[in-house]
Amino acid sequence: MISKVESKSTTKLLTPEQAAAVLQVSKRTMYEWLRNGEIPSERIGDRLIRIRESDVLSPDARTYFEQGCNLANHPETVDRAEECFNKAISLNPRYFLAYFNLGQMFLIWSHYHRAIKPMKKAIELNPCFPAYMNLGLIYIGGSMFKEAEEPLRKALELQPTNPRAHHEIGVSIMMTAFNEPERMREAVMHFRKALETETKSDPLPTKNEMSARFLGEVLVLNLQDYNGARLFAQEIQETFPTITKRIHFLVELAQGRS
Repeated sequence: MISKVESKSTTKLLTPEQAAAVLQVSKRTMYEWLRNGEIPSERIGDRLIRIRESDVLSPDARTYFEQGCNLANHPETVDRAEECFNKAISLNPRYFLAYFNLGQMFLIWSHYHRAIKPMKKAIELNPCFPAYMNLGLIYIGGSMFKEAEEPLRKALELQPTNPRAHHEIGVSIMMTAFNEPERMREAVMHFRKALETETKSDPLPTKNEMSARFLGEVLVLNLQDYNGARLFAQEIQETFPTITKRIHFLVELAQGRS
């Protein structure tokens, strides 16, 4: 039987950078935890800092996390998956992936209000694009469009040309700015950027058809920019012929009522 002393001696030692990668947090965050004594460390010589892998992430925490990931794939085992993720978190409150996957599971299975808290905690540990993006999608899924804007703007700061982020913030603004022309024009700008980015990456863009539809609707129904709507319809007529017809129909309908 291996003694505790022998077990410690065989425990893998990590650099702060390796420890940060295991928890998927920034190096800055890891060094802050080390300075505050939140994670125990050892000095080797005058400069080298090493951290025991078990102090970063215990085997039990990994096991519960993996069980949670497996259970998260089916809507009938969401509650059991939540228990596993929470057990992993209780063993390691700095486990970014456990919070992130818990929130993402709730997002996937439309438990939007349950998803908010773990995704916010994931952002606190690692303010990365996927976490900000997911929080925005959580708010949109729960019809909390105003709340969605802040995390989506943060996501765009990290990836300024991401078409999905532009589309979703356009939706958020469109749903909350009915009598605010300036904000509606901002929504148009985001929908355009979503389409432009995909056009550059794909010679036959088809993924963001909703951006084209919403852009046309905002121009006609909210901004009454009928000339702008017609010009936009000409731009997209080869790529989105059905939406082009819809825009022309909306323009004729709106002008017939005026």
